[in-house]
Amino acid sequence: MLRYDAKLPALLPSPSMHQIRKGLSLFPPPRQSHNLCSGVKKLSILLENQVSTWVSVTAKGEDIAKYVDLRGPVPGVAGLQPALKSLGNERDSIEHVAARLHTALVANGMGKNGQTVSWLLCVLSSLYWRVVGDAQKAVGCLQCALQTAPQHTRDVALVSLANICHQAGLLHSALIAAGTALSASPNLVAIHFTIANIYASMGDYQRALEFYYSTLSLQMNFEPAKERIRAIYCHSGKKFDFQAV
Repeated sequence: MLRYDAKLPALLPSPSMHQIRKGLSLFPPPRQSHNLCSGVKKLSILLENQVSTWVSVTAKGEDIAKYVDLRGPVPGVAGLQPALKSLGNERDSIEHVAARLHTALVANGMGKNGQTVSWLLCVLSSLYWRVVGDAQKAVGCLQCALQTAPQHTRDVALVSLANICHQAGLLHSALIAAGTALSASPNLVAIHFTIANIYASMGDYQRALEFYYSTLSLQMNFEPAKERIRAIYCHSGKKFDFQAV
């Protein structure tokens, strides 16, 4: 995939020294020992089962209910809801979401006649396409979101785009998207954790650790970051120096 990827940016994303120091004080580097590492998952397993990150739109002061009717009947399938609930078919519940989004997009004009589709609807639509496994349509929706989103909300779409690129193996592109999000919002947990995971996939464990520690500085009980810190120390076979931090 590397030949399809963007070039590695000249200026790589990095957290603040304060954030790294705080993370280190909250979760000091574990001592490497057989007893400590025997129950720690291998880093490759953790990287293969990535935790997808998502910047909540409510954190940006947006109310989804303003754009999508979350309580009204689902168009075309309202009569099937009791049966679907009894079947417990999760796939059908996803299709309910699609129906609500389609109704909202129609009400919003769907970009016709020069109208601008709400960035929030574009982001929510991309999330739907990610869930059903169509990365191409998800990226298209995120492009729509980036074209219409206010500056302070662009990080929502950028983090989703970074996740898609990461899962596709386009690690440089993922780093560029996540780094741009970091520039806009330097104190969001999801962004720091996203960048840490990208660096870990690149094999740059020093920078990955820096971002896992900065993640903990923002949310000290974030267990996925702690799990990956342990895995890097136990299984990477490398030593790390934070004395200069």
